[in-house]
Amino acid sequence: MTTDRGTYRGTREYQVMYDKLVRAARSGGQVFHAEVTEILADSSAEGPTNEEITRLLREIAEDEHRAGRPLLTALVLTGKGIPGNVFFATRAASARWRAPIRPRR
Repeated sequence: MTTDRGTYRGTREYQVMYDKLVRAARSGGQVFHAEVTEILADSSAEGPTNEEITRLLREIAEDEHRAGRPLLTALVLTGKGIPGNVFFATRAASARWRAPIRPRR
């Protein structure tokens, strides 16, 4: 599990994306991959790469896992309406993450 600050932790982009995912979760909605691209496009003249998008979503997934919460990245859907590769990659990685899971109360 990443224990450093990461690339996006503490940035405006991280907070905007995190807030969007939380709102979607609370309302039973979803976030499309294009929306993630738009959030990151503001900080990149050439537009974000897939690696940058993956990094942002992975950091959010790691933080949620560390806090014992479900992976919000499951709400990020491709244009086909299914979770993208980022979700499946972070889901597979979460099985290897060693952070303790806090039980729900």
